[in-house]
Amino acid sequence: MGLAWPTPGSSVGALAIGPIDITVVSVVFIFVVSGLAMHGVEVTRKGFLSAVAVVLVVNLVIAPLIAAGVVQLGVLGLGLTLGFAVMASVPTTLSSAAVTAGVAGGDRAWAVGLTVVCVCVGAVTAPLTVALLLRSQAAIPPGPLLLKVLLIVVVPLAVGYVVARTGVMRATFWTKVAPSVAVIIVLWVTVSQSNESLVGAGLVTLATVGLLVAAAHLMLLGCGWIGGSWATRNFNSSRPQMLSIQFVAAQKTLPLALSVIVAIGSLSPQLAAVAGEAVLVCVLWHLIQLLIDSLFAARLARAVIGTSAGLG
Repeated sequence: MGLAWPTPGSSVGALAIGPIDITVVSVVFIFVVSGLAMHGVEVTRKGFLSAVAVVLVVNLVIAPLIAAGVVQLGVLGLGLTLGFAVMASVPTTLSSAAVTAGVAGGDRAWAVGLTVVCVCVGAVTAPLTVALLLRSQAAIPPGPLLLKVLLIVVVPLAVGYVVARTGVMRATFWTKVAPSVAVIIVLWVTVSQSNESLVGAGLVTLATVGLLVAAAHLMLLGCGWIGGSWATRNFNSSRPQMLSIQFVAAQKTLPLALSVIVAIGSLSPQLAAVAGEAVLVCVLWHLIQLLIDSLFAARLARAVIGTSAGLG
């Protein structure tokens, strides 16, 4: 809709009270609700610290190094490069990595715990990493960007968690649906405001982005498998826990990526003009990782069922 009829989305995006517009409100809402869902996470299990180390290295160090290579190649324009850098820098998904790990036969409780730690660390490191990756492309002030992300992501996340801990409000069905609606609003407004640059993107460009994203995700899956196997051998972790490490280490969160792009757009007019292209990369990355991981998880689940049947 943002591509076919951008006027409504652009009009909604123009509604603001000072620096607070609809995208900022939506981002804050997403992470307050996400904080509610984090209540009750258990992370005190044997070998968990080694798993955390693997996830943080793969998700927050190796992924940005892959993005640095793409930036150096120079095959993408500024907006697409911004999207790739942002998506590579943000932490794991807020829920789908745990769900995918569960489908594959992984330890879902471990996956949730790993997700919480990775998201909390990645929310702080992502703004600094993006600024570092794009230092030769555009001037992004890392201090103000970090402050902005802390205010619209980390603080709301903490507020939601504290509210859940007090028992005033807990995660329910609406808390699973409402953030998706808020993500759609951010996508709609951003795409509408960058309609012209998006319409100009050709199929060859989109195919190039898709191939780069798929390659990056497969590399992260491979690194997650290597790291998970190492943790399994050296710290007496189980195969289900290894699978949780692999999927959590490989995935990237769309809501936080959109939050970083919103924050960058408020600080850099140059990058605000190409925010729509960056969002396009983030959405493609999100869809491609879900497709690859769903197929992979289904295959692993069939293998486990086949093994169980053979033993029976």
